[in-house]
Amino acid sequence: MTWTDPTTQTTGNLITAATWNNEVVENLVHLRERVFESIYYFDSHHSNTDYRGASMGSPRRVTFVLPSDFQEIESVSVLILAVSTETVTLNLSLSYGLEDEAKDTNTESLSGQAVLVEADTHHTLDVTSMFDEVQAGHICGLECTRTSGNANSLLLGLHVRYTRV
Repeated sequence: MTWTDPTTQTTGNLITAATWNNEVVENLVHLRERVFESIYYFDSHHSNTDYRGASMGSPRRVTFVLPSDFQEIESVSVLILAVSTETVTLNLSLSYGLEDEAKDTNTESLSGQAVLVEADTHHTLDVTSMFDEVQAGHICGLECTRTSGNANSLLLGLHVRYTRV
């Protein structure tokens, strides 16, 4: 569904059902179906010139809560800033649950995720498949562990795209 710019109405104009549905109803549906984006940052941030990120020297974690109006994940990517050209390999583990549930009520993992990176360049690692079962209100914790590659490369954050109810 696409946005339609509403026409300016004046006193005495008759607004037809077609105009109302096109300019009001469909525009409201368009706004509701928009994809929202959030960036969640990894722990142990430090500065690297223009960026803040967590070095890959040890396991890094990011924790966040999915909002109450969350409907469905569109995509989730780990954001990486490389310091050298190489292949970085990561193991990822996700734990999630609702308030008052054990932190590892639900778990997902991806092992040996290799990303060919270039020095001083942004890269992403798609981890959407780990989030297939998450729902509104879930408290999520994602841990990234580097198994190969430069420990000084940075995990910049987790880019989450989702639709709302």
